[in-house]
Formats: sequence, C-alpha cells, structure tokens
Amino acid sequence: VNEAEYQVVLPDPAVVTAGPPATFSLTVSLVNPETGDRIDAGGDFEMTALLPDRSGAHDTLGISTGTLVSGEAVISGQHYATSEQIVIRIRDSRGRESFSEVLTVVPEGVRYAVDIPDTVVAGEGFEMSVRRVDIVTGQLVTSDDRNFVINVFSGNSPRPDFFYNPAGILADTVGTTNGGVRTFAFQTYDRAESIYLRISDGTGEQFFSDVVTVVPAPAAVIELWAEDLPGHELDRSLRPGEVVVMQLRATDASGNAVSGTSMNVQIISGDGALGNALEPSFGLIANVDGRADVDLTVSDFGTQDILVQVVAGSLLSEPVLIGVTGPPVTRIEFEPAVAEFRDGYYITPSTVIRLSAVTEDYRGIQTIFFDVDQEDPPRPVDVYDGDFSLEILNRESFTPGQHVLRFYAEESSGVMEEVRTVTLYTARDLAMDKEITNRPNPFNPNENETMIMFRPTASGIVTITIYDLYGGVVYSEQREVTAGVDVLDFSWDGRNGRGRTVANGGYICRVHGNGMDLRRKIAVVK
Repeated sequence: VNEAEYQVVLPDPAVVTAGPPATFSLTVSLVNPETGDRIDAGGDFEMTALLPDRSGAHDTLGISTGTLVSGEAVISGQHYATSEQIVIRIRDSRGRESFSEVLTVVPEGVRYAVDIPDTVVAGEGFEMSVRRVDIVTGQLVTSDDRNFVINVFSGNSPRPDFFYNPAGILADTVGTTNGGVRTFAFQTYDRAESIYLRISDGTGEQFFSDVVTVVPAPAAVIELWAEDLPGHELDRSLRPGEVVVMQLRATDASGNAVSGTSMNVQIISGDGALGNALEPSFGLIANVDGRADVDLTVSDFGTQDILVQVVAGSLLSEPVLIGVTGPPVTRIEFEPAVAEFRDGYYITPSTVIRLSAVTEDYRGIQTIFFDVDQEDPPRPVDVYDGDFSLEILNRESFTPGQHVLRFYAEESSGVMEEVRTVTLYTARDLAMDKEITNRPNPFNPNENETMIMFRPTASGIVTITIYDLYGGVVYSEQREVTAGVDVLDFSWDGRNGRGRTVANGGYICRVHGNGMDLRRKIAVVK
C-alpha cells in the first residue's frame, strides 16, 4: 500500500464541455504501480485543477474531494467552468500525489464580455477589461483570443444610437485578448455624457456594454465675457448708464460644463457696478450648463475703463477689460484771461464767459445748460446760446461778491455730463480814475489770495514788487504787458520770496517799468 499510486481515467476522448450545466465523469483508482492491479483500500483524497505546466489554473473543479471504496472512486457530475486545458492532481493525507493526462475543456460557445464601471469621471483614467467568455457559464475562455475594435455610441436611448456620434474621444479603441482577456489600466473618455461601448471583430461578432455615465471633473477653467446682445460678444466701448450682460461658464479640463460651481464676479477697477443692487461684486451658482450671468452697469458719469474678473475657489478667470467712453466735457474760458482763485476764478462784471463742450460720441453735443446763483431745480435749465458776462446777464440785480455758475452738456444720444459748479469771485471793474487796485483788501493769506488789477500805460517788461512799510522787498516778479489792454491782473498769496506767509500789517504793491510806476497799499490781516 505504501508504494501504491493513483490512476485517473478521463473521458475518451479527453475533451469535455465547460459547465455546469455540462458535466463529465472520471474514475480515480489506487493501483500497484508494478502490476497495475487495483488495491483494495479506502481513504479520502483531494482533486485540484492545474494547467499542463503544473501552474495554477484559472478556475476550480466543481467537485474537489472524493473517497475510495475498495480502491476506486467514480466521480460523476464533475464540472469545470473555464475553457482551457487542465490536468487534475490527486493528493491524499499520506502525501501520495498523481496527475491525470491533459483534459481539454471547451466552451458551449464564445462571446465578448466587458467589465467597466457604471460611472466614470471625464478625462480621468479608469480600468476596463474585455474578455472572451463562455456563452453559457460566462467564464473565461483562454483558447479563443481575438483582435477587436471599441466604438462609442450615445447612451441617451434604450439601445445604442448609431445615428448619433458622441462628441468625446476614447483613449484606447483597439486591443487583442491574451489568454482570453485584455485589460486597459488607464482608459479615458473626455466628454460628460452617457455612452455605450461596442466590442466587435473581423468575424462580425459584436457585444454592447451596459450604459456608462461619464460625469464632469471638478471645474478647472472659468470663462468670462460680455454680451451686448444675446449671443453677440461685446466689441465696442460703453457709455455712462449703459448695461451689458457678463456671461460666465465653468468647465473641467476636458471642456465639460460643471454645474453647481460657486463663482464670484468682481470689479477690479473702473466706473461700473454689478446686479440690480449695483455692487462691486456678485455671487453666482452655475446652472446645469455650467453657465451664469449678471448685468454690469456703467456709472452714470463714468469715465474709467472697467476691469472684471471671476473667482471660483482657487480658480481665476482671465480678466476682461471693458472700454468706457465718458460723458461730454464742458470747458469754460474767460476774456480777458483771469486767474484761478480758491475753488473758482476772480473776475469782473464785464469779464466775458464762454462755454464749449467736447464729446467722443459721433452724434455730437445737443445742448449746454447753465444758470447763475440758482439752487432749484437740481440741474440747470437755461440753454446756453452764446458768450455772456455777469453784468449783461443780471443788468438790474448784479452785485459784487461771490456768484455760483452751474453748467453741464448733453449729447444728442442723451448722455449727460455731471453738473459742474464754479465759484466766481467778483469785484467792480477798475474805476476809470484808478490805474491800480486789488480785491479783497484787506485779505487773510491763510484763507485766500488778493487779486491785483492794473491798467498798463506802456508795453514791455514790468516788475511787480511787494514792499513792507520799511522799504524792504517782500516779493518780486516780472511780467510782460501790453498797453491798451483794459485790465491785467496778478494774484498774491501773501507769501514772501522764501514761501513764508508775511506778518499782519500794511504793504505796498509797485508796478513799474518802461516809464510806468503804479502803487497800491495792501493790508494783510490774519
């Protein structure tokens, strides 16, 4: 018995069909290796399927143990699911081991099978495998390798839609099974949509996978642009008060729309505001198309170009610069020329005031409106129709002092300038019997300047000198004058040549040169 060995009798021929339901029988005997006679003995043994090279098989036997009765065991209903060549190893507890001849397991029929996740992320790798399997058992068939092609079809219908080609790209589209299987360790598909995969080969055999849902990856790109009409990207500068729509789109690295993305639109600089509340920033959530929008309004009197950007977590859109063409601008001129004083100008009643407006709009200026010393309504209503002076404008009621001039221009397009206000500091004209005077007198150099007015009696360079009462020179300046000019003016801020404010007291202003010598007392009171 110690020298006995197992003998395995396989079906003849040694070819069986993979199962179940298909089964086969085999006989295991314990025999004398010298005589071949069966030995009348009992005992249990194990059965294991191995490949012919004694390496592990791809599957296991349906029945893995048996018991000898009088040295023999007939195993009925044995089955093996994977179609391949195997040998059966018999081993017992005494350490005896024997191997059968090669048994070929063939399939009832062969088809493709696809192992793939039901949900994948666009552009990100996933594992899939194509297998050759038995049509009955579904188990691997290692003896029927094929070259195959993978095609993608729309998963938006119950069956693959051959007339609608998905927009995406599958990374691997061809393959060959080896030992019945081909695994793609890093397959990718870049479009977020539902799809089917079709596996086909040159014999006409084909197989369709289940539906695979491809979802977008997290947002990787934020786009921003302006539209003045739906679908028409802004290609011009805007005017004050004009409204455009800022369009936003969130997509992943493959260009798929990413819904639910939280985005914040921000005005980095410029004269504009967002939304109905006219705020500098506005929060939005992307819709199912990854889109969102918000109105951008140019400030009523805006002049500065608007720089807009979107922030979404750590993502930033490319900034968008929207050009702004500002409102008209009214210019004020005086004849003769006058000096600026505080927040306005020092003029006389007869000084001619001229208004003119410029605009970048091709339709031009429609009207300039103005008024003097009016508070109501909030915008001037008088139409400017030519030069004027305060004396002519208010023949009956003019008095020297401060007068407030308001004005603004309106374009033919309706765009208006913001109302501008200028203070006119007005004194009476130089009396005919006086060749030099100043206003105000006395004056406080901490609050204002004094305007020195004189009538030149000769042309050329004159020297304007301020002396203290001891004859010391406080300030001196030269100016070119022309005889015959009605009145010239010169403003003194009460400072000496070193820029320091002079002390309280009396001072002498002297204008001399070319035979002209004019003098005027000026009082400084702080």
